[in-house]
Amino acid sequence: MNKFIPLVGLILITNLAAISQGIVSEENQWNVLVNEYISGDIDTEILNIEGDTVINGHVFKMIWGTYYASSQQFFGGYLREDSNKVYYIPDEGSEGTLYDFNLETGDTCHVITIFLPEQGLDVYITKIDTVEYFGIQRKRWSLIDDYGNEDYWIAGIGSSYGPIHTMMQRSNPPYLSWDLLCFHHNDTLLYIKEGFSECYISHVGIEESYNKDGIIIFPNPVRDKFEVRSRESGVELIEVYDLTGKKLIEKHIPARPAGNNNIEVDVSGIEPGMYVCKIMVEGMYLSKKIIIH
Repeated sequence: MNKFIPLVGLILITNLAAISQGIVSEENQWNVLVNEYISGDIDTEILNIEGDTVINGHVFKMIWGTYYASSQQFFGGYLREDSNKVYYIPDEGSEGTLYDFNLETGDTCHVITIFLPEQGLDVYITKIDTVEYFGIQRKRWSLIDDYGNEDYWIAGIGSSYGPIHTMMQRSNPPYLSWDLLCFHHNDTLLYIKEGFSECYISHVGIEESYNKDGIIIFPNPVRDKFEVRSRESGVELIEVYDLTGKKLIEKHIPARPAGNNNIEVDVSGIEPGMYVCKIMVEGMYLSKKIIIH
């Protein structure tokens, strides 16, 4: 019995250490999926904390982002953490609250983000619960803003849309969206968005896809429907599978007149996540990954 107690204590200490690990740490990495709905392009922002500076007597860490497809880097601003609160200074803006992990259900908080550096927004805590990722229990705050948008904060990880992206599920005008895809601490994966199996995703444009095989899926990511667009009229069958290999959609395509090459597929009944679309063209299959939101 006595030999068992230290092992239990070690497990509890390990889990508590993981839960209490701060947001502002150079050992953290966030991968954020960025979707551009007009072009159909998607890319992954890779955000890390590196370097520090003193501002108004406080030590701030700097957060940097790099786009996976282009390796283009951008500066995300300055962060510091104190008493379960994270303070943020955007590249152009004043200090404000980014996270307050002291809040209780019913509380209100004014936060700023990378896209709302000055005016910020008010968020309301609607529920607090506990979730488990990779065997670690984490406290989670459910949020809503004045416009009915929803988000949640996860202890030690941040917003479900990215570390400095609270409530930024859709830009205004609505042609971009952000989603937290993965979170690593010390190069260990501790969070991956439900329905996904990769942490680095990019799709660089329609023309490039056409040049490869004459078939594109547009838009991708997908909301309710997408089109299979073909240079020729030879598409015979379209199937959609989940990542376990389960077939969710099977659509047989009758012969079509020349020039009628766009085929609509309804996926409104499928849960968000990553899927595989198989397209049969003249007896041969092509496979393409699609993201459903």
